[in-house]
Amino acid sequence: MLIDDNKIYVVLANTHDQPIKTRTDFLLARLLGGLAFDIRRGGAVFPITAHIDAELPTEKSYAVLSPGELTGQTFDLPLIARFYMLQKGCYTISVIYHDGDAKEFGGFGGEVKSKPMALCVG
Repeated sequence: MLIDDNKIYVVLANTHDQPIKTRTDFLLARLLGGLAFDIRRGGAVFPITAHIDAELPTEKSYAVLSPGELTGQTFDLPLIARFYMLQKGCYTISVIYHDGDAKEFGGFGGEVKSKPMALCVG
């Protein structure tokens, strides 16, 4: 994850020595998406408050990543700030990849969480 110019860049890399099948649509939908942000300040956790209309995943929602291959998406920081109802100030943010539908499509079913980074909303 990289934060720059009001954008959040999320990259998923296959660091294994075997190909893995992952979601590539990176939806932030609570029930259907494979991606979530963990945003905190002090002891407070800021959950997503927006509802995103998303279609159910299909085989086209997945791609096989060879070892060393990357996939990713860019998110608009002001939009994320609205989705999580963030006020002006600084937070920590991590991104979590977890796909509840992975078994159905033969995908990677584990959870991957990035290291936390500083996020300041102005």
